[in-house]
Amino acid sequence: TMTFFKWLKRIVIGLIALLALAITGALGWRAYERADIRHTHQVNPDTGIQSLEAVMIGGAHQWVKIQGEDTNNPVIVFIHGGPLNPMMPWGHLYEKKWDSAFTVVQWDQRGVGKSREDAVSGEPIAMGTDIATYVQDAIEVINYARTRTGQHKVFLIGHSWGSVVGLRVAKARPDLLHAYIGTGQLLDMEATEATTFKLTLEAARAAGNAEAVAELEAVMPYPASVHEATTDIERRTIFTAARKWNSRLLPTGTKVTKDLITAPFLSPDYSLADAFAFIRGVQNADVVNTPLFRQIMDLRFPADGITLNVPVFFLEGRQDHYTESSLVARFAPQVSAPQVTLHWFEQSGHFSMIQEADAFAQFLINEVRPLAAD
Repeated sequence: TMTFFKWLKRIVIGLIALLALAITGALGWRAYERADIRHTHQVNPDTGIQSLEAVMIGGAHQWVKIQGEDTNNPVIVFIHGGPLNPMMPWGHLYEKKWDSAFTVVQWDQRGVGKSREDAVSGEPIAMGTDIATYVQDAIEVINYARTRTGQHKVFLIGHSWGSVVGLRVAKARPDLLHAYIGTGQLLDMEATEATTFKLTLEAARAAGNAEAVAELEAVMPYPASVHEATTDIERRTIFTAARKWNSRLLPTGTKVTKDLITAPFLSPDYSLADAFAFIRGVQNADVVNTPLFRQIMDLRFPADGITLNVPVFFLEGRQDHYTESSLVARFAPQVSAPQVTLHWFEQSGHFSMIQEADAFAQFLINEVRPLAAD
């Protein structure tokens, strides 16, 4: 018996040593990669700008990053999606291709990413309860960016949920913008969920996937079943089941899942705590029960279309079934603006700026940037 416990002790000690070695190795690799990314993304301080600051936005200190190689370049303000999905920790996957032609502004919205807590008071920052709060926050971020860069107008990019905010900013304050760019554009949540659900169920039946068919049929009629749910658990279960099979059964474009998972841990702008909080946040299905998400679920494309007083670009992944890019093609002709351009990225799903980073950057540089000259 004593011999057994001696061996058990040695095994435990050995496992602890291996674990410590693995953790040390992982931290060392992370430190090396972060340093390399930081070096690669450095800008000349004499001509460019590189700042990461907690800015008073909407009554709370929210984090805003500004980076570009030449402060004379036009400014892009990026409004991230989710609403739990900051783009700042993914920025190094694609931003370097933009930095030479634009000054890029990333903003972690209230309650997520680095803006989980007020940087000054340390108090938690709650998510907003309505779309209007984020629209006002975004306008304040734009004005902060204008002040910091000396630029009169900016290009505004809205991605996914951020495109809901972005389109409303473009409607309310066209005087602040050269143009609005929507990617993963969300125009009608009801139609988006209904269309994607139909495609997913068809794919499940075609593949003979009995498990998927059973789970999807159990939440029909969708998305009406989400609106009719009487408890938070029921609503979360329905939404999760409907979305679960989307990415498994429908095309998603070039595979970048590994990059999306590791990038927050390698971002020079994110601590380990920030990265882990990010991963937990994007998996938080309870967001479907928030007042904000209820408003998103109620989004409908206006019967009389949309009128904007700025040029509009829709940059869409052909295989985006998360915000269903086919609906952008359907609704785009009903958008009235000085210029409306719909451009497809054939190998992309929901993250065109990452999945086809070179092509996305070149489109911004060649087709969008010249509008700043006006």
